[in-house]
Order: sequence, then C-alpha cells, then structure tokens
Amino acid sequence: MTLLSLLARPTPIALVLAFAAMGLIPLAGNPELNGYFLTLLDLMLLTYSLNMVVGFSGYLSFGHIVFWGLGGYTAGLLVAAIGRATGGELTFSPYLLVPLGGLVGSAFAAFIAYPILRIRGAYFAIATFSVNLAVQTIFFNVKAFGGAEGLPLKRFISYQIVPGFYWLLAFVLLATLSSSLILRIKLGYGLLAILNDEDVAQTMGVNTTLYKAIIYVVAAFFAGAGGAVWALAQVFVDPENFGISRSIEMFVAMLLGGVGTTLGPFLGAFIYFAIKDLLIIRFPHLHLVFFGVAIMIVVLFIPGGLVGALRERIPRLRRILE
Repeated sequence: MTLLSLLARPTPIALVLAFAAMGLIPLAGNPELNGYFLTLLDLMLLTYSLNMVVGFSGYLSFGHIVFWGLGGYTAGLLVAAIGRATGGELTFSPYLLVPLGGLVGSAFAAFIAYPILRIRGAYFAIATFSVNLAVQTIFFNVKAFGGAEGLPLKRFISYQIVPGFYWLLAFVLLATLSSSLILRIKLGYGLLAILNDEDVAQTMGVNTTLYKAIIYVVAAFFAGAGGAVWALAQVFVDPENFGISRSIEMFVAMLLGGVGTTLGPFLGAFIYFAIKDLLIIRFPHLHLVFFGVAIMIVVLFIPGGLVGALRERIPRLRRILE
C-alpha cells in the first residue's frame, strides 16, 4: 500500500486535516495555548507509540515511558555537552537533536527486545515496569546524569515552545500514518495473528519474535523523539521523566479512544486531556478518583473504547472509523 492510497481513506484524511488545523494554533500568539497543546501533542505521541505495542501485539508494556525518558536525557546530555564544549549557548536549533533521542530509544528497545519479548502476559508487564524502574534508579544516582536534582539546560538553550510544538506535531502525524500503514502490510498481518493467538501464529510460520521486536523498536523511536522534544521545550530533564504517572496517562487515553485503532489514540488523548484539565481545576484532590471510575466503566461496558463502541453500534461507520 502506497502513501497516496493510504491518504485516500477517510480516517487518515480526517486526521491529516485535524493536524493541519492544529498547526495554525501558534499563529494566535498565545504562549499558554501553545504550552497547552504542546502537552497534548506529547501525550498523543506517547499514546500512539504505546498503542503500537499493546494494540497491535497484545503485549501490555507498563514500562514504555522508559523510552521517553531516555530520549529526553539524550537530548539534554547532548545539549549540556555541546554547550560546555563551546562555552555558551548553542548556535544551532537544539531540536535538530530530536531524532537522536528517538534513535537511542530504539537502540535500547532493540537491546532488551529479545529477552523481554520472550516473556508473556503479566510477567511481561512486570518485566517492562522493572526495566523502567532500574533505568530511573540509575539516573537518580549517577551524578554525571545530574542525579536526583536533574539536568538544567537554561545555560545552553532558551525556551522555544513553538518549534517544539511543530516538531511534536510532525512526529504525531508520522506516528499516525505509520500506525495506519503498518496495519495494512505484512508486518501488521503478522502482528494481528500474534494478537489473536501467538502459538497458532508461530505454528503457521509467523516469525513472532522478529515481528514483536520490530514493532517494539518502532514504537520506542516515537516515544524517544517525544521525550527529546519535551526536554528541550522545558529546558530541563530529571529522573521524573521515567515516572509511572505518564504510563498511566497513556493507558487511560488509549483505552478511552480504542486500543489497536488508528483514530483511537487521537480521540483518547484529546478527551483525556480535556477532562483532566477540567477536573484538576474543579476537583484538585479527586480527579484521579474520577479517572479510576472512568477506566472501570470503559473496561466493563465499552472495552473497545470510543471508536470500538461507535463501530459496533453504527454499522455504516465500520468502514470509516479505523
């Protein structure tokens, strides 16, 4: 399937138009609005990357945030090293380092893929969480990485929210198109077989270990790139970049929108972020309780998320919503 044929489908067209509209937001010149949508895009990118692993292969990765954190530290450490070497502020856009953050995330995913992807079920979920915790502990205790105080970058770069916004927007668009494309090529068919029954897929000749490793590495690239943008936009990086709260947010957004769908992460992140902002303002100490109840309702009554519910109840939308 070519990119042009992919863009001829309703869901990719709608998403491309939505992202094009979001691209106009910085033109309003409102710093608070730019920051708001920067955070939303970051969550959206993380949700898309997590959905590639959970939604396409069925493996619950509770440590997916490790790639986001590594991407952030990659960009931060490079900025600090270059700044110290040149003795001042960077003379080029720090966002040019963003792809390196994605590559480091992918490299780490490739390093742990073979042993960790041979584990299934709850053991895999625990293993991914343990990997994240181990990496976080290293960054907490190694002074070269800034230790528990983190790594401030204000000496070397200035706040540049708008470029960060557009970098995130570009990566979210790329992740969206990649998700839609993957589902329609051999890799996607193999992952679907793994999702349905991995043992049967392996018996039928599907190289399950390879397919799982590929999607794991691809997803890690997007998470790492997102972490790099976030670190540069905040001009600070610390071990909280590996915090489990981000993983929870990804899962909530993914469940709300629809696991394993192209449209789901976009809708889920948008809905979650809007409701979270409203609840924190009105119920600062109870917003997590509301989300806990919301997750229970989604899991019990609409396990397919919003996209799944719409496709099930309105048959004519089955060919439109992906």
